[in-house]
Amino acid sequence: MYELIIIGSGPAGIEAAKTALHYKLKTLLIDKSENNFGGVCLNSGCIPAKFFLKNAGKNTSWKDLAEKASVVISKVKNPLINYLKKNGLDIKYGEAEFVSPKEIKLENKVFSAKNIIIASGSKPKDILQARENIIFAQDFFFQKEIGDNFLVIGAGAVGIEFGSLLNKLGKSVVIVEKERNILPSFDV
Repeated sequence: MYELIIIGSGPAGIEAAKTALHYKLKTLLIDKSENNFGGVCLNSGCIPAKFFLKNAGKNTSWKDLAEKASVVISKVKNPLINYLKKNGLDIKYGEAEFVSPKEIKLENKVFSAKNIIIASGSKPKDILQARENIIFAQDFFFQKEIGDNFLVIGAGAVGIEFGSLLNKLGKSVVIVEKERNILPSFDV
């Protein structure tokens, strides 16, 4: 029996795992796959966005940028996984399913814990994901190619960052925001 099971290896799950290790709790961290490890920020958000912003417009193709970003992501992800395992964290991959308030089924095996943290994040409604020509931020860096004209919906930090990147790549960009100003949640 584990003292803690954490479902999701994004920033919240990883921080919970580090805290559990600090307190020497026997802990299991579960995520769908190693590709997901690190969550949206590491795999398809903050890290690749900063890499693309820094390197866009340097006579490199979209494909080259994506391949080089993958290398950067691996250089962050692999040492993190190794560090957590070396310090006693059990990591398993697959679809976690509750079988009771203290038991999780993974594949055909059941794991129990005194406490369970759900840190699985969120995603847009599936009905929108099926629409052609709609790219959600977390899917953007997985595109094989990108077009020339973009409408970015939302002028928060992510929308402005993507708009800036697209502009730097020479794309035509229009950003729309429902609030009166861009970056509406920031004090300016």
